[in-house]
Amino acid sequence: FGSGKTPVNQLGIVIRSADGSKKGIDTDSFIAVTDTKYEGFVPGEIKTAAVPADMVEGINIMDNSTVTLVLYDKDVNGNHKDFAHVVGDFNNWTLSNDEKSQMYRDDASGCWWITLAGLDAGKEYAFQYYVGTKEGEVIHLADAYTEKILDPDNDKDISASTYNENL
Repeated sequence: FGSGKTPVNQLGIVIRSADGSKKGIDTDSFIAVTDTKYEGFVPGEIKTAAVPADMVEGINIMDNSTVTLVLYDKDVNGNHKDFAHVVGDFNNWTLSNDEKSQMYRDDASGCWWITLAGLDAGKEYAFQYYVGTKEGEVIHLADAYTEKILDPDNDKDISASTYNENL
């Protein structure tokens, strides 16, 4: 049994009478299961480093093949997520703890950041931030300063005559 993306730990069973009610049943029943397809991502230890000089939040174009991405992550109490990664076309949307995915933490600025080199000049890349907590909360975020939002459910329906990039 397995889900693939989200771990399944139990299955619920609801027993109903012929009339659809739950007469005679005090509670629903749950069965513990082992999810054999779920391969959870385990983030590496936080790497800390100061955001490079003159960088702003968002996308910083360094040259025609290098960018630095800076993500602000600090709430009013000074708290932040436990890890941040970036996934996109440049790393085949692969979440990993390597230099093409795991972001650095700069506590002084309240930011996560990563420099991506070796990109193709003139090519448009799609990406998302993947941030979360040790307790299992995970969210995917678009860059807050982007001029384009990608939608995996609907982008495939945009014709080439409307938008000719293969995103």
